[in-house]
Amino acid sequence: MRSRRASLMLVATVSVVLIAASIPASGAGVESWRESLVIDTARAGPEKMFEAFDTASLNLYDFNGDGRLEIISNNDNNRVYVIDSGTGKVLAELQTYHYNNSKWPARELNPVAIGDLYGDGVPCMVVPNSASFLTAFCYDAAGSSSTRFNFVEKWRVKVDAALYEKDFKETHPYLYHPNGTAKHTAGMDGHAYLADVDGDGKLEIFVETDSWPGQFSFTHDGKYRWSRSFSDGNAGAIVRDIDKDGVKDAVFFGDGGLVTAYNAKTGSIKWNFDTRKHGATPGSIPVPGLVVDLHGDGRYETVFGARQAVQTNDPNWINQSHAQYYALDHRGQILWHVSYDWMNPLQYNHPAAIDVNGDGVLDVVFLDWNTIGHKPGNWNTTNRKSNLFVLNGKDGSVIWHKGITIYWSNKDFVIMDVDGDGSQEIVAPTAKNGKEGLGIYDLKTGADKGFFAAGDGWSMTRGPVAGDLDGDGDVELIVPFNRRAEGTNYRSIDVGYREGKLVIIETGAAKSGLKFSANFLLNDEIDLGAKGTSGTPPTPVTPTPVTPTPTQTTPTASPTPETTPTQTTTTPTPAETTPTPTATTPAPTETTPSPTAEVTPSTPIVTATVPPTATATATPPPTSTVTPTSTPQESLVPGAGVALALAALAAVAVLVRRRR
Repeated sequence: MRSRRASLMLVATVSVVLIAASIPASGAGVESWRESLVIDTARAGPEKMFEAFDTASLNLYDFNGDGRLEIISNNDNNRVYVIDSGTGKVLAELQTYHYNNSKWPARELNPVAIGDLYGDGVPCMVVPNSASFLTAFCYDAAGSSSTRFNFVEKWRVKVDAALYEKDFKETHPYLYHPNGTAKHTAGMDGHAYLADVDGDGKLEIFVETDSWPGQFSFTHDGKYRWSRSFSDGNAGAIVRDIDKDGVKDAVFFGDGGLVTAYNAKTGSIKWNFDTRKHGATPGSIPVPGLVVDLHGDGRYETVFGARQAVQTNDPNWINQSHAQYYALDHRGQILWHVSYDWMNPLQYNHPAAIDVNGDGVLDVVFLDWNTIGHKPGNWNTTNRKSNLFVLNGKDGSVIWHKGITIYWSNKDFVIMDVDGDGSQEIVAPTAKNGKEGLGIYDLKTGADKGFFAAGDGWSMTRGPVAGDLDGDGDVELIVPFNRRAEGTNYRSIDVGYREGKLVIIETGAAKSGLKFSANFLLNDEIDLGAKGTSGTPPTPVTPTPVTPTPTQTTPTASPTPETTPTQTTTTPTPAETTPTPTATTPAPTETTPSPTAEVTPSTPIVTATVPPTATATATPPPTSTVTPTSTPQESLVPGAGVALALAALAAVAVLVRRRR
């Protein structure tokens, strides 16, 4: 009897072990996701009610070194918040300077950059705001507790080229009235990028103004380094050593269609690329593209989308406008330039570089917006859905594309291994059955793999950012939502009437499978997307200078800024977000592709162009050095669980027979 009990106990024990072993260690899939914390005004306890968190990207950082990431963001109420991701309580509520602070009419789209600014081990926030002020706040450990953080304002500067360039008024007369007074003041919607460009261990700062030309660099302590004022924008800069000459470069993206690479130390121009001379009108680039080593040769390509909106007498002109997509080599020469007839006119999301087809070259994931934009047009929608798509990094050909329903598609996506199978999925905002949430799409094929409704009826303000908030090795998603506020403090179309909240979603997916989130793109210290999995510094070589043509550097009239209007808070019906395509404009592929088949691309409107002298593709690297791969999960490979189960049961049978 005792022998039989022991045998049964052994069988039960082995069965439990086998069941546990056959379950992936992490990432059970979207079915296991849950909203673990809702951070609203009532829970967080801010001095001023949360308005919408409409910054282009939230940020995450562990200020006090306790292993938990705090959530950091500008808010439409013109405050900066540091929030405890475990309790949802406000740890710090800071205010940057605005003219007439209580009545400032513009919201803050600017992400907050964070890094070791002074090289002393103390984390600092560099906060741009819509009034074009740049402020540095540094963490004060001695003055902080577990429930309240203290930050010291180290400096504040007004970012305005007219304050630094002596001939600014003479070279920009269109910005001034005949009596010499300015027609308006500088704004700033983009991020600040932090990078050590002179090797002193301190971080320099790179920003650009909006609606007022100026691209700048400041020192770690807020002193002016250099500026150029022939372009403006609300995107910002990315800093890399693009040409392997041992000197970092700052690549700025402008609203007027200009992409400019500067020597980050001196501000001298290395090259200028004008999208308006290469098929794009007006060519707006409202968010930064990628400056990324596609081929693993140590030189960086610049990849981005530019707005195409040419108004004609044809009533269907909006649907005949398709954004232009470019890849430039390290010298600013075109590697490829494509546009397809299913594309929308505007791309307003941070793209991601990852090897999708396994050829050793990083491909590029984009999400476009089904609107014509503003001037020409007034945010009119096209007759297509927004498109999620992947372009081949070699030539710009389409790996796959599909139309997805997104309300107000200025929202970013995340790339992560959702289900623990070693392959990545794209987590992107979408809506189903009148509910907003996150769609899960296979990275290799675009196949629909699930949907998670979130927000409890509130409207999603921006897309998710991702990180391991509590240090347990799993990924959490943080998503901002908004709704119409009661007792609104209406100040303009942008601010004063939307109440905001943040929702934390527990995914259970392993951090090792997280490959892209927009908050990775704000400084050199946390950038995970520049080189795939390779972090080897490039070997310096003699640079090849490129002299910009005079027409590219001559100041021109300031273009109309590509700012984003405020979305309303009602959830549209599917009919409002998915118009019926007309016969003259092909609809995007909306059918779910099979798991093994790629979607056949449309014939490109623009033929891919590869200059004969391009060197970026000359020596493709070994796949192992550039292909982003998932870290092996602590789970069984397919079929291994069954084999182990059969072997274990056989062993149990032998033991039982022996005991008999």
